[in-house]
Amino acid sequence: HLPGQPIVFSLNLRSRTNQYDLWPTFSEVAAPGDCLLFVAPDGGGEKIVAEGLAAAFDGAEDLGPIERRRGDDVAGRLRAWAFQSWSGDSAPLDSP
Repeated sequence: HLPGQPIVFSLNLRSRTNQYDLWPTFSEVAAPGDCLLFVAPDGGGEKIVAEGLAAAFDGAEDLGPIERRRGDDVAGRLRAWAFQSWSGDSAPLDSP
């Protein structure tokens, strides 16, 4: 629903096989220099994954926690990172 309808990927790192594995991956579509926004459940080992992804980018920024809310209730907690300027190295993006 965003203007320009940016392409969205499910990296499925450390996850079971699912429908997203049949779709094009970030490394198949992206060009060196592209950016990536990584969002994952908070407290689920996402920091280790983010550190691995950072190896494939020239810059990484922890954007901090995000609360998913339903009314006044917190429905879940996520964490986000912004990665800038992909090097073209697909290994950190494609490894299980």
